[in-house]
Amino acid sequence: MMRNVWPGVAIAAFATLAPGLVRAEVVVPPPDTGDSTGTAPEGATKPPTLPAPSRARDLSHRGQFGLSLRTGVAFRWLTPYDSGDYCGERSPDTASGNSPVCLGRAPMSLDFEFSYGASSKADAILEMRVGVERDFSAAGNSGNAGPRLFHLAPGVRYYYAEGAASKLFTTAQIVLDMTAYQDAAGKDRGVDFGLRSMNGLWFDFRRNLSGYIYLGGTLTAVRWLRVDIEGGVGIQFRYPS
Repeated sequence: MMRNVWPGVAIAAFATLAPGLVRAEVVVPPPDTGDSTGTAPEGATKPPTLPAPSRARDLSHRGQFGLSLRTGVAFRWLTPYDSGDYCGERSPDTASGNSPVCLGRAPMSLDFEFSYGASSKADAILEMRVGVERDFSAAGNSGNAGPRLFHLAPGVRYYYAEGAASKLFTTAQIVLDMTAYQDAAGKDRGVDFGLRSMNGLWFDFRRNLSGYIYLGGTLTAVRWLRVDIEGGVGIQFRYPS
């Protein structure tokens, strides 16, 4: 009789305890990270420290005043409106003995440029060209030294295609050529007007120091038709840094 009762008792006990066993949570103790003070145990690996993100250098010219010095080599094409005017070369094929077209290297000069960073993309500029070598003199005064180049060229320089510390640039300028050329009678030829543009690659070495290489062109058309093509290098200092 008792043998038949014990299986029933066992089944009843299991049915009573089974739900509790299914719902029981297994608690896993956390790994040992050291003593109660939070000090990592000896030999434990610390999580890597990520470096703080670096900020890009601000190489914008906005709000800065700049002074630039540049020089280069220029070649010119000069055609007088009057075939009798002397432009620096002689020709046996004309009645006046003067060449109708003069081609060659322009006198060496230095360009001083004053600028202001109007925005992050554009500088207002004023270029002043001062001749180092003398140019040709008037035909009637061929024994005397000619004038030194001098012009002013206000305008704007625009930057584009910017890299980390370099960018391309172009300028749009108006030229006032005040070089003291004279005609054969010794009369001053006055001021010439024209257009000028430079295009090149700009390098910002520091916030206040830059260098650049350029190709430029100048067209004037009042005294005579003159086209100058030039290339060179320059350096610029800016304030405040």
